Amino acid sequence: MTEEGQQQDILVDIPDEDLPELAEMYKKHQDWAPHHNSFNVFYFSLGDCKSICEAFRRTKRLEPRDYTKDTKLVLLYSIHQRLYTPVKEVVKETGKTLTYENSYHMLSIPCEEALRFEIECPEEVYMKQLDTTHAHFVNSLWPHRYEDSEKYVALLIEMNDSYGLFLKSTGELVCWVLLSMLGQLNLLQTVDAHKRKGYASIIVKHASKEMAKKGYSAFGTIFIENEASVALFRSIGFRNLGIAVYATYE
Repeated sequence: MTEEGQQQDILVDIPDEDLPELAEMYKKHQDWAPHHNSFNVFYFSLGDCKSICEAFRRTKRLEPRDYTKDTKLVLLYSIHQRLYTPVKEVVKETGKTLTYENSYHMLSIPCEEALRFEIECPEEVYMKQLDTTHAHFVNSLWPHRYEDSEKYVALLIEMNDSYGLFLKSTGELVCWVLLSMLGQLNLLQTVDAHKRKGYASIIVKHASKEMAKKGYSAFGTIFIENEASVALFRSIGFRNLGIAVYATYE
């Protein structure tokens, strides 16, 4: 899009120098402020959804783009349920087609509680940060992998803190958690042969505590039917902040 076209669009760029002020606005309301976002653009709202929906109707900057070589999509990522209904209607109004829609629990734990976690690894394993050499293995066991998703996994590991538990006897990676581009706990998984040993609880506590040391409250989204993972997070002390929706349109 030309510079002139961007200037005429209802959505405009936020200058870098204004980002600290925006962050401070959300910091004051982080416990309740609903949000929704996509891989193309992130949406946030401190009020209702009217202005965002109007922008969505009128903008030309949120058209579907190449997701794979055969598909053009916009991925709406972790939309708060309160905002999803109006956003969904706008998508339909603009002639787009919803191609995927699923609901997830949004769970979080306050910094002060995560800082009190006492973490002790079982004798047979040790904890360390992941690096990009682990991306292939992590991606190979990811239930939601897709074409070229290994690149996405590698990017998350490279750009954010990611942690793994390794067997002392063999060096084998048996449990891990990554942080997404939004800083949420992501891709938590334990190798099947090593489940029910408490590894996932340990690594979630560790990642949450490390985030809390930096002043961030750990949070994650869990598929609404994944009762085991929801129970795990709640047993650690995470609270449910509501329902998030993941969706795609083309």
